[in-house]
Amino acid sequence: MVLGKGWHADISALTLLAQIQPSGLEIRGQDNEWIKAKSIPHSFTIQIGDLMEGYTNGLYKSVENRVVVSGKKEMYSVALAFVSAIEATVQPLPDLVNEQNPAKYEPFNYGNFYRVRRLSNCVKLASENDIVTIHTFKKPTTPAPTAAATVAA
Repeated sequence: MVLGKGWHADISALTLLAQIQPSGLEIRGQDNEWIKAKSIPHSFTIQIGDLMEGYTNGLYKSVENRVVVSGKKEMYSVALAFVSAIEATVQPLPDLVNEQNPAKYEPFNYGNFYRVRRLSNCVKLASENDIVTIHTFKKPTTPAPTAAATVAA
């Protein structure tokens, strides 16, 4: 039997992955291409998750990743995830929000977010865009007023 893990962004703040050879971990790059993560024996890979992106108001971006298996060798993953309390409200930290850098995400309950994400793992989704991620809570961007608009007001 061959099992991998499809595309996802971790629902944690941080995830530590123990490096066990071989590794099938791939990270989505800025150009949307999948990049094989380098596996260094006896080390950890640290991934930023959706909670960290929410708490830091987008300063740190959640890592989109997947695990691809070849079926040729046994592979194991050992992960430790740092998450919030189920009743916690996730929102940008006050020190990271100001007039020049307004909140980019709506506050949300971590427990509800966790449950919806886990349920989405159990159903066939129409597309990967149906996966609930931190971007589900992203506020619409409004352009900064131009000088002409300010004068007209």
